[in-house]
Amino acid sequence: MANCLKLSLLTLTIFCATNVLAQDDQSFVNYESIVNELKADAEDFPMPAEAELGWDEVALHGGLSIASSFIFITAPNGASGGGMLKGFEAHAGANLFSREARAELAFRSFTPEDFGKVHVDLKEIEARLIFLPVLRNKLLLRMGFGLTMRFMDIDGRRDGQSSHSEASTPSSSLIVGLERKSRAP
Repeated sequence: MANCLKLSLLTLTIFCATNVLAQDDQSFVNYESIVNELKADAEDFPMPAEAELGWDEVALHGGLSIASSFIFITAPNGASGGGMLKGFEAHAGANLFSREARAELAFRSFTPEDFGKVHVDLKEIEARLIFLPVLRNKLLLRMGFGLTMRFMDIDGRRDGQSSHSEASTPSSSLIVGLERKSRAP
């Protein structure tokens, strides 16, 4: 009976045991095959192309403002004077295919003024480049530079003599300030 029990257990063990088959080396996944598979998947989804800058990013703008300039001038006959000129500025510009870069053209006209024995009439034309990096949600840093052409008519009176001259001089400007966006892009 003991032999019968042993034979039954052996038969039961053989038929009920899970069969495990060894597989060859080709079924195992190694590091290089994982990397190659990931690279192949990445090539299926290329990096998104950067949006081309187009006419949708160009915005035209213009405005009027009050202008002032402090000058000290000497007329050709030696008469001199100085003070504050007040006037207005009209400007127009366009974004340069980006919301962060802008080109502007400005025209300034000042009220003719008498400074002692000197009468001055000043007009200016300025071309400027403005850069507008975002500081916060709706706050922009406004920085740039400009090249200006100044046109002056100068009348001077000294010792009973009067003189008239016209002068044009170049100048430059440095622009630093803050700008608030009126609406989100």
